[in-house]
Amino acid sequence: MITRKLDLDIAPYIPVGISKEKIVFFDIETTGFAADVSTMYLLGAVLYEDDKWVLYQWFADDRRSEEKIINSFFERLSADTTLVSFNGVAFDVNFIDKRCNKYGIPSPLSSLNHLDLYKLVRPYKDLFKLENLKQKTIEVFMGINRDDKYSGGDLIKVYGSYLMAKVAGKPECSSMYDLLILHNEDDLKGLVKLSKLLELLENISEPFVVGGAKLDYENNVLSVTFPICINMDKRFKAERDGISLVVSGNKCKLTVPLYHDELKFFYPNYKDYYYVPSEDIAIHKSVSFYVDKEYRTKAKAANCYSKHTGSFVPEFDEIISPYFKIDYHDTVLYVETTSEFLYNTEQISAYTRHIIDHLLH
Repeated sequence: MITRKLDLDIAPYIPVGISKEKIVFFDIETTGFAADVSTMYLLGAVLYEDDKWVLYQWFADDRRSEEKIINSFFERLSADTTLVSFNGVAFDVNFIDKRCNKYGIPSPLSSLNHLDLYKLVRPYKDLFKLENLKQKTIEVFMGINRDDKYSGGDLIKVYGSYLMAKVAGKPECSSMYDLLILHNEDDLKGLVKLSKLLELLENISEPFVVGGAKLDYENNVLSVTFPICINMDKRFKAERDGISLVVSGNKCKLTVPLYHDELKFFYPNYKDYYYVPSEDIAIHKSVSFYVDKEYRTKAKAANCYSKHTGSFVPEFDEIISPYFKIDYHDTVLYVETTSEFLYNTEQISAYTRHIIDHLLH
């Protein structure tokens, strides 16, 4: 077993309510994907002990050490451990459990709390314009550099060659060993650092207060800037439906496209209105005596509106009222960018949170 202090330039993110002493980041290396015909030759874990992050690596020097590796790892777990992995729910846990069945070892893994960063990041693939959801791809997006240049698949042959070289007493087995250990170590370091992305997503989803917003007519957007409680080393940009969110340092800038046109305000109780086709508007029955009967009809929900020209921004639920529509059946609503809206702290904060939620989810 290898044990050493792990030097990190990015502190791992620990979710609220979870003690860092109960967090276990882990990753396995195997000789294949199918646990019934493959084995686990390396298991790495990062734990917080004695006020520092410690890296553990259990390596199979031969093909008989797997059971010992599993038992040694389980000794580091408790009933209130929170596991953190990358695609560990689908692969690592299932693989270890199947190997446990082979040896008759009870496995606690499925009963533990588990944060799978792959599953948590997957919904944001298109938002962050990720080519794929491989750990190395997300690390590049996060600005994380690693020394290891191999994939887990590449190293299966290296492990086989290592075992043969070790038995034969060849000196090259040392360099092969270093490659195997480095890959697992960099996977774990990357895993720890990727947890920072969860902190960003959580912070920009939490309630916050926006002091105000401004209209940028040059770029035809509503612009909102607000602080977050963390400091990101890398600049992030997320875009969807013309909406953009840029995170730099501890500040976020949200821009929402402006819509300049004539929109319709639909009255809620259409039975109290008449529709005037020549004017293409609805009038309340209390003033209908100004319009002759032949020029008006009973209003319907779809034509019970008045028209208004201005500058608007979209909303995707009934967050701010009054709201406008292009047509009655449209699901996108529009809020007029009046001074009252732009400088109303409560409204602009609620609107900003709503747009970010739409952008992220």
